[in-house]
This record gives sequence, C-alpha cells and structure tokens, in this order.
Amino acid sequence: MSWICSLNIDLSGRSNLKQADDFFYAVTFDNRFANDKTVFTNDGMIAVIDGVLLNKSELLEKYGAENLNELIEEKEGQINFFKEFIGPFSGFVYDIKKKQLTVFGNQTGDTCAFWYVSDDSFAASSDFNELMAVCKKSGVELTFNETAANHLLSLGFIVEGNTFAEQIKRTQPGEMEIIQCGNANARRYHLFDNTDPDETLSLDDAIEKVDIAFKKAVKRCFDKDLEYGYKHIADISGGLDSRMVNRVAKELGYRDITNISYAQNESKEFRCASKVSRFMGNSFIFKQLDDALFIYDIEKVVRLNYGLSVYYGITGGLRMLEAINFERFGLEHTGMIGDAVVGSFSKNENDTQIDVTRICYTDFIKPQLKNIDDYKNHEQFSMYYRAFQGAVITHYIRRNFTETVSPFMDVEFLQTCFDIPLEIRCKDRLYWAWLDKKYPDISHIPSTHDRPNQNKLSKENIYNKLDRKCRRRIIRFFKKIGLWRVVSPSSSMNPFEQWYAENSEIREFIERYYHENVKFMEAFPSIFKTLETVFAGEKVMDKLTAVSLLGVYKVYFSKD
Repeated sequence: MSWICSLNIDLSGRSNLKQADDFFYAVTFDNRFANDKTVFTNDGMIAVIDGVLLNKSELLEKYGAENLNELIEEKEGQINFFKEFIGPFSGFVYDIKKKQLTVFGNQTGDTCAFWYVSDDSFAASSDFNELMAVCKKSGVELTFNETAANHLLSLGFIVEGNTFAEQIKRTQPGEMEIIQCGNANARRYHLFDNTDPDETLSLDDAIEKVDIAFKKAVKRCFDKDLEYGYKHIADISGGLDSRMVNRVAKELGYRDITNISYAQNESKEFRCASKVSRFMGNSFIFKQLDDALFIYDIEKVVRLNYGLSVYYGITGGLRMLEAINFERFGLEHTGMIGDAVVGSFSKNENDTQIDVTRICYTDFIKPQLKNIDDYKNHEQFSMYYRAFQGAVITHYIRRNFTETVSPFMDVEFLQTCFDIPLEIRCKDRLYWAWLDKKYPDISHIPSTHDRPNQNKLSKENIYNKLDRKCRRRIIRFFKKIGLWRVVSPSSSMNPFEQWYAENSEIREFIERYYHENVKFMEAFPSIFKTLETVFAGEKVMDKLTAVSLLGVYKVYFSKD
C-alpha cells in the first residue's frame, strides 16, 4: 500500500481519490498484510496506517479492540496514538476542523513520510517519487539540494530530513511532522536512550535479558507470516546477525524457511552462509555476483531508494529479489543492524564523545550537519545517523517486493540492549558470549564476523585497522606494482577492486557514465569540484559514489 494526501495540490488522476472539504487523499492497496493497514474516517479526522504492525495483536488485546479502526477510535484525540506500534509503519492523521496534518514514519527510519509545505498548501506521501510527480504537476519549483549532495558524497547517505529536492523533506526516525497554516514543526514521539544503563547487570544477566527479548522480537516477525498463511523467507549471510535470526526462529519451532543469499561465488561469505543454512535444514537460494551486473543498475536503484543512499549499497540484493516470486512468501526477514545493536558503535565504555569522522565514507569532504547536539553520545548519534538513516535504506528497496523486518530493530529489543552497560556490549563481548552460552551449535560455524583478537595477524585485519590515509597509500603502492589483489583478496563478498581491474566493460561503463553526466554538476561549483576529487579517488567505491550522485540528478532533475 502507498498513500498520498494534499491541501491545494493537484491529485487528479489518482486512483481511489477521496475528499474531505479541500483536503484530498488517495490510498493504494496491494492486499498483502491487508489487516495491518487501514483508512479510518469520522466527522473530525482521517487517519491512514500503512505497513505492518508486528505487535498488532498485543495492542488489540491491551485495548479491547477488534481491529485497527477500533484501536484508533479508542485512542482518538491522542495525536501520537501510533507511538506504541512496532514494525515498518507510516501514515498520516488529518484534523478536519483544524486543517492540521500530522505525518509520521516509524521509530527506526526504515519507513518514513515525505512532505512539502508552502504558505497555502501542503502534500505528503509514503512514496517520494509520487510526491515529486505531484509537486511538478502542480507547478511547484523543485530545486536540487546541495546539502543532500554533500551528505551523499561524504557519508554515503542522506540525513537530517533532507532529500535531493530542496522543497521536499523526510520525517526523521521517531518523529512526527505537524503541518498547519504554512508551517511544519517536528515533534519527537520516541527516543532510544542509552544514558541510564543498569550497572548492576552481570554478563550472564545481560545474556538472559537479550535472549528473552530477542525471542519475543523474532516471534513477532515470524508469527506475522503465519497470520496471513505465508511461508517464511529469510536472508542468510556469512555474518552473525542473519544466522541468529534463523537459529532463534528454528528454536521457536518455525519451519519451512527459505534462505536467500548473494555473494561472489566461492567467497568466504558464500561458504559461511551455505554452511549455516545447511545446518538449519533450510532451503537455500543463492545468487552469485561474479558477473557484477548490479553495477549497471544505477538509475533503477535510485528510483527505488529515492536517492537516499549510494546505489551500490544493496549490491546484488535487488537482482536476487527480482528473481523471486513472492506470492507464497511473507515478510523478508533480515538481520539489519544486529551487530550495532547487540554490540555497539562505541569502541569501549569510555568512547562517548561524538566523532562525525567515524560515520564518514571518505575524508575528501566534511559533512554539513546541523543536528549533532540533539544526541548525548557517540553511540546514540551513530545509531540515528549511520544505522537509522543509512544502513536501513536497503529496506526501502526491498519493500517494493514485500514488507521487510529485522528483529534487531524491534523497539523493545533495541531499548533492552541500550539498557545494558557499554562495558558489556562493546567489542562484541556480549554478542559472542550470547552465542556461546545459548547457541553453541552455531557459534562454531565459521563466520565473516571474527571474534575479538581472532586472526589478529591476518593481512585483511592488519589492512583494515590502518587509518584511511594509510590505506590509500597502500592501495596506490600495490596498484603501481601490480599486486593490489594480494591486499584486497578475491574471497570477499563484493570484490569491487577485482571486478574493476579485470572487467573492461565495467570500467568503461563507469567512466562513460561519469563523463556523460558530470556536466549536470557544473551549475553547482563546490559540488562539482568535490565530485571530481571523489571520482579520481583510489577506490572503485569512490567512483561508484560519484556516479550515484549523477544518477540521482539524471533521474529527478535532468530534462534530457
């Protein structure tokens, strides 16, 4: 389902268009997870809920309601009635008498609402592309957002409510936007707080708390499939997060799980993922990335992720999803941000000072950030910026095929982890202790997520621990003597350097795409200069980041 609404903005031609005075709204249903979505109307308000509510049955029981409409009616008058929802949801509430619109996404940023406001009109939608089209049709002048370009080139994703259209904004994780009389005001309805951990917890206590909370989160996700009669489909990778989702699902008695995986053939990623899936007794669908064809999908991915992140972030995931018939499958279960939740973005218990450079993709350019002071420490800042506005953007792409969830992003599970002292969580101490105590059968299966101090002297670990400038010098040196593949082993999941070095068609495509489209940035001198520097960088991903920006401009602003 998707939704769009407006006041004095032309929505003509939309299917299912409805009207209340001068407020228009259109909702498109797709019949998947239909009972988790609703359009509620009465004399005073219109409310639309889209997505999936993993705790719907719990809330209906709590409030004695039979369905979502009864639940909304029970909580009518509470502008943030959705604050108890858990899952990938978004929506709006329109107060007919006040002519006030409230739009919202969920607490973790993998769903949001996009909005535009002027003196006498507004429009909002769950789909950026729809909102762009409506604004253009209504004669709204949309201009290229240079701040968003700065974010993409420096961070690899867009933050702080920006989109590439200067006039269109995005709701922030855990915030709602209240729009009335030409003004928009953000109000936070949820904040994950890690400033008051339970210092009395021991490691064993923490393991028990995490295990109980994670089982509850996994149950919510997998029960939703059963509620609608779907089979389970779950990602599997070489790391720990997806294996924990699958292992705990098996522990709770869920069967008939199909695992999907994509990586370079015979890479460590493939070997680890296939071993875990085989151990679980799950079906296993694997897409090899040896052809690296996803590198050609610039504009396709831009349209699906709205240009909010570099296009290559999902690597071969899009082509994998395109090959699957989702009619019989329910939610796509991922392990998104698990390592950052059970572990931490902080290096140790004293690592609390916010350090923007640690979320930067490159040191070529400094990000233009305004809201850093809203966060109390580095972990909270990184979670809201790097995780909730960066990593989760692949869920936007996946949602074009089915609703997507990660139990690590369950609101209650996240807060459970934040209530555990950093001393226990950082350096993967808690994560590995949890596996070893509760799930030793999978803790010994090889993983791409090394234990602390494991393989300390491997060439990959030595290389990865070097700072950015040092790594670039190493790359330059080994490329010069023709031994770069020794430093960047072909066993990795996505060996971008190898693909670029060995495949002339890929090299020519990237170079051609850049040179054919770099003209678009000439109107923005500071961005143009930075773009040239990034594209000339030593890493192939520098070049892919540069063409990501050009792809965004070409899709949304080029008249060619």
